[in-house]
Amino acid sequence: MRLFACLFVFTLLSACTTTGTPIHRDSVFNVGVVSLLGKDINIAYLGVTAFGNRRDQIDATAIDLHGNIQDQLVTLVRAHGQSRFNVTVPDYDLQPWLDALAEPVPLRSALMGNERDNEFRKLAPLVQSLLAQHPMDALILLTPHRAYTGTPMEPFGAALYAGGRNGGVIWSYAGIFSEIWIINGKDGSLAHGRRLRVPASFNVSFKDDYPVRDLRDTPIFDVVTRVPTEADLDALSDAFSKLITAEHVEAALDGVL
Repeated sequence: MRLFACLFVFTLLSACTTTGTPIHRDSVFNVGVVSLLGKDINIAYLGVTAFGNRRDQIDATAIDLHGNIQDQLVTLVRAHGQSRFNVTVPDYDLQPWLDALAEPVPLRSALMGNERDNEFRKLAPLVQSLLAQHPMDALILLTPHRAYTGTPMEPFGAALYAGGRNGGVIWSYAGIFSEIWIINGKDGSLAHGRRLRVPASFNVSFKDDYPVRDLRDTPIFDVVTRVPTEADLDALSDAFSKLITAEHVEAALDGVL
């Protein structure tokens, strides 16, 4: 009976998983890149107790965090293609995509489905519309992802992850916690998805494989505790610049594009 139950659950899980159409690398020439990390920097502060935990956001519109990260990815995807790809950012309105991602997943899907597939289903109509307006062979989406930390506070998207006692800061990191989704431009299906990180080894922590920078000895080490000044925003722009490296992109696209 237990075996039957396990097989039944496995069958349901398999049925809920989106099977995307594979991409044939030799036929990929036009590639679009879209970042869905948004215009804000997410804050995840870990206190000594649950009462000290805090989530917040910093408006990073003034430093064009969204555009800068997207441009980083375009440059690295273009380098990965070694002149094989024509890499562009299609014209799109970011807000509807962010609104779609913010929609709750239906309970049935959340319980039985694959998390990545559930998230993609929310974006599928927008993907189809974008491809209809801008035909391409493949579309790369940079989507926010919660990094496992072993604590209740998990950094998400473009984020500051810090911790301390009594509202102070003992440690602090800037990071991009995300996934790369590769969409087949022919039918708009999710062909592949991977976390944006270097190949993980055993006993590796979030700061060893995700694009992360330790903020010790920087003027923004404790920026999570105050309203950022213009100088803080400039320093944050510098901290997030070039966090994504060729190694991260190679690991995400290896064997697919």
